[in-house]
Amino acid sequence: MARLLVAALVLFAQSALAQSERVVTLTLLPHTLGVREEARLRVDAGIMAKGVEIAVYTGRGEYVGTISPFGIREGQIAGGYTFPLRAGMFHDGRITLVLTARQYGQPPRAPTQAEVGNVALRFYPKPN
Repeated sequence: MARLLVAALVLFAQSALAQSERVVTLTLLPHTLGVREEARLRVDAGIMAKGVEIAVYTGRGEYVGTISPFGIREGQIAGGYTFPLRAGMFHDGRITLVLTARQYGQPPRAPTQAEVGNVALRFYPKPN
């Protein structure tokens, strides 16, 4: 039931935003972030035009990172990008992410499905 609710919230958020953003809501449930764990965001970037960057922020405006492929050939997949997430970025067991595509001389826009594929949380033990 919780997964269905999150999906409904994501769809509502996407329709309510301007065309310059793509919103992704990820839930930690049933796994809560442990004291000796850290969470990382994994974004699989697809085929991106030359000069396109994808900025990633939380729903509260905290900077997460930027996907900025360099040196890939035209038509090649940009690859996977991993960003650390601080525990304070999660609220009520969830994190909302805002992804925006930027390119010099162009207005910001929502990334396409071809540019950004899978977005997932990964958990790792904290280094000693």
